[in-house]
Parts: sequence; structure tokens; C-alpha cells
Amino acid sequence: MEPGNKLAGISDNKMSKKKTDCIQCKHFYITWDPPFPYGCRAFAIKARRYPSCEVFIASGKDCQLFEMKRFGEIEKNNQNTNI
Repeated sequence: MEPGNKLAGISDNKMSKKKTDCIQCKHFYITWDPPFPYGCRAFAIKARRYPSCEVFIASGKDCQLFEMKRFGEIEKNNQNTNI
């Protein structure tokens, strides 16, 4: 393993330059399971690292199920339901 690399067996030159930001994905969630705090509904996994890292380690490819969250949609729906 190369010095400074935190992903076991993955060299920096193999990592994608454009990284998937799980926090901005609609499938990402925080679990209540302390050993596995991050989850992905699309892949049905819980992990210690962001799910996109786990996908990359397992497949060698960036996450193919990433979908951007629609920020603001929830606030609009909440405003319409207030009486």
C-alpha cells in the first residue's frame, strides 16, 4: 500500500479524480448502527466509509446509482401543508 493512502490496496492513481459525494445523493442516509454509520438505500448497504468508497473498492468503478438530492423540494411541500 502506498504511504498516505487510507483505502486498503487502492493506489491514488487508480482513484477517480471526480469523486461521488454521497451526502448529495438521495439514496444516502445516516444509520443508527454505530459500527456502520453510513447507508445507501440503492445498494441496500451500511458501511463504515461512505457507500461510494465501498462501491469503488468492490467494483473499481464510481457509483452508478448516484442521484442528486432535490434541495428545496421538501421545504416547498411543507409550506403547502401548513394551514
